[in-house]
Amino acid sequence: MENSFQNYLSTFNQLTEFDKKNEIIKNLKELFDYLRTINDDIELPIYADYESDEEFLSVAFAYIITIKELTAISFDKLNN
Repeated sequence: MENSFQNYLSTFNQLTEFDKKNEIIKNLKELFDYLRTINDDIELPIYADYESDEEFLSVAFAYIITIKELTAISFDKLNN
C-alpha cells in the first residue's frame, strides 16, 4: 500500500499545475462519493493557508489519496 502511495505522490509532483488541479478535483469527487455512501448530509469545507498553490495542491493530493486508500480498506473489511 505504501508503494502505491509513494507512486501517486511522485507522479502527482511531475504534473503541471493545471493537471494537478484536475487530478485533485477528480479525487475529491471520488472521495465525496465514498463519503456520501455513509452519510448523505455530509459537508466538507476545505480550509488552507499555504504559501503557494503548488504547496496546497501537493498537500491536498496527499490527504485525498490517504483518505481514499483508508476508506477502500475499511469498505473491504466491512464487505468481507
